Amino acid sequence: MDPTELEKIGLRPTDVIYYAGILDGEGCVMLSKCKYKNGKTYYKPRVSITGCYYPTLKYLKNLTGCLLYRQNPKDERPCYTAIFNGARALLFLKALLPFLKEKRNQALALLEVEKYPPKSSQHERIHKKLRALKKVFYEPT
Repeated sequence: MDPTELEKIGLRPTDVIYYAGILDGEGCVMLSKCKYKNGKTYYKPRVSITGCYYPTLKYLKNLTGCLLYRQNPKDERPCYTAIFNGARALLFLKALLPFLKEKRNQALALLEVEKYPPKSSQHERIHKKLRALKKVFYEPT
């Protein structure tokens, strides 16, 4: 991705590498299954990063304008979630893709969404593919 593309989402090259590492360890790549009021289903690309260190996620929000939420688990320290939805989620993933390791296959699967129109039946297939890619178990070496 060239520098002008990065500027569209507010990231510098060093930020891209940094946040790719964070997304690999603390992030989630998904195609959210949602419903309209009339009951019809639609799918929305979403990328989120959750962590307890607020300055890291606040910096990401300041750079990109992503959503930032505070979660208050009972009897635990608060954590925060930065969220990219829709086209911004796809732009964010494209920027990070060359540096992703663990989430690379999930990112590639989510980016398939761009090949199809918004109400394509292929979105259900991609949704299921992403869910399957998340079921990975690592054995200690």
